[in-house]
Amino acid sequence: MVKVLPLASTGWCVELSPGEQPFPFPIKGQAITFALAWAETSDQPCEVRVYGRTGELERSMTFPNGNYRRPAGSDRRRMQVDIPFRDRRQQERRAQV
Repeated sequence: MVKVLPLASTGWCVELSPGEQPFPFPIKGQAITFALAWAETSDQPCEVRVYGRTGELERSMTFPNGNYRRPAGSDRRRMQVDIPFRDRRQQERRAQV
């Protein structure tokens, strides 16, 4: 289980296991991103729990079977789309020459 917890002073930390040193982060979003990335790359099922400033549980996410995950083939950075029209930049370059 991975926990995203508030620090006593300022910032947030990610606790991977109770015996290990937590990873500090200045912003809650950075801590959550790190915890989710770690959970996705772990070889075993993992649960990420996000706690609020007062110690209450805000969110609990289960990997790899959570219903919020995208299917493996839906990464927008890797999608290629056939465009039926010519690239406008290419047309502009030809017009300048």
